[in-house]
Amino acid sequence: MLDENGKAEKFVNKLEQLNSQRQQITDKALKYLEANFEDVLKNEDICILNHKDWPSGIIGLLAGKISEKYGKPAFIMEDRGGILIGSVRCPEYFDAFEAITHTKQYLEHFGGHQQAAGYSIKKENLAQFTQALKTFAKEKIAGKDTNPILEIDTIIDAKNLNLETVALINTFAPYGVGNKKPMFILENVNLQNLKKVGSEGKHLSLNTVCQNQVIKSIAFSFGQFFEKITSDKHYNIVCHLSSNKWNNYEKLELQIIDLT
Repeated sequence: MLDENGKAEKFVNKLEQLNSQRQQITDKALKYLEANFEDVLKNEDICILNHKDWPSGIIGLLAGKISEKYGKPAFIMEDRGGILIGSVRCPEYFDAFEAITHTKQYLEHFGGHQQAAGYSIKKENLAQFTQALKTFAKEKIAGKDTNPILEIDTIIDAKNLNLETVALINTFAPYGVGNKKPMFILENVNLQNLKKVGSEGKHLSLNTVCQNQVIKSIAFSFGQFFEKITSDKHYNIVCHLSSNKWNNYEKLELQIIDLT
């Protein structure tokens, strides 16, 4: 029995390690997209992107993060040369399975349901597939309210801003459609040491100060608010909790989603 328990523990630890690696690769890919394809993410009705360095094991996670954050359908593909493997995640107002069924003449295989789907496609059909999807999306989305809705879980107390809380949150990963990463309101904080980062200073790196605790934070696509956020004002922020490891040292970090 002890031997079996030992094997089970090693197996669980291995799964946790693999999941952590997938999350890190996904976060890196999302940062790349936000630095290089901001116009697509913010202004297009639908996000259709592919890359050879996005393995099929993370494209669903990446599509889910894009769909959740930007409130639009995301078709993300791994480029394997002659063929691409795609994963779809969509907000409630858009039917993923209807979309790929509508464009099935360009696909090799496909399957899924309303908010999530998968498919494979030959590269020679990608341009026609992309155009057909954009036309379909434009017709389906016309007149609908597509603004992202922040589904906030709870107000978090300053005493719970620690790595133990992050570890607890991570036990519910991986996140995606039907299992969104917890989102919290943190009240009455100061935002200090703002710096523009990323391509053309589109993002903000800053410190969140809450009851004498200083927490490194990132606010993607907040560069435009650099002049408006002042260190002497108190804010309520919507955020995700995460951690960053460097040289075997782990520290708490916040990703700021919105603020008032």
